[in-house]
Amino acid sequence: MDRVLNLWSDQKRVLAVEEFLSSLQDSSRDKKAKNAAEEGLDYQIAFSKYLELKVKERAKMVDEYERLYEMHPNEVGFCFLLSSAYASQGCFEKFFPTFYQAYSISPDHFFAKKSKALLYRMLFDWTPNPNSREGYRRQFIDEASAALEIEPRDFLLMKEVFALSKGLQYEALVSHYLKKIVNDHMIVPRSEIEYFAELMMKQNEQALLHEWLLALKAEYPTSRAIKRVEKKLN
Repeated sequence: MDRVLNLWSDQKRVLAVEEFLSSLQDSSRDKKAKNAAEEGLDYQIAFSKYLELKVKERAKMVDEYERLYEMHPNEVGFCFLLSSAYASQGCFEKFFPTFYQAYSISPDHFFAKKSKALLYRMLFDWTPNPNSREGYRRQFIDEASAALEIEPRDFLLMKEVFALSKGLQYEALVSHYLKKIVNDHMIVPRSEIEYFAELMMKQNEQALLHEWLLALKAEYPTSRAIKRVEKKLN
């Protein structure tokens, strides 16, 4: 961990992230079984609120997640939430040790997969070599897809997967998650209705879209976004 923090402090950010990801692989191989407390109602409430937040809003949650983690030090979910807020804030000198602590306990957690995905996304953005970028893109998609299989309601992450999968697995991923949204009766935020409706239209999933709109009307009976989508359909 000291080497990772030193590299980060020296502005060698690609090397720091690569070193950190390597340390996670070692941790996963070498870790002994550890028992984390079952995630309780307080975590479920905090996590549901997290999913509703925009990226900039998540960066403002550090104080709240620090308070919750102090109240529930044995619940690994709060440690993950806190590490995620540090990352959103750009405070990676705190993210690295906090995330590592949680990951060493629960490497198959939603946040374990998601945070690794976002680290690969950072490497993709920072690395000029085309071959390396392609490798990081694929690793981002793999880890992000694994996270979404655990918790598909993170629509911001889902949109990132769509954005980076073009020319790779785009059609299959879009089709899979659009059907999952409808079949699992997931309620997307009002602000995302038109985005996902447009995707369904582009995928020629008219029947799926009609089914989804009927479900959305029950949740958002006065939604202007739904009316705009219906106008396009007509």
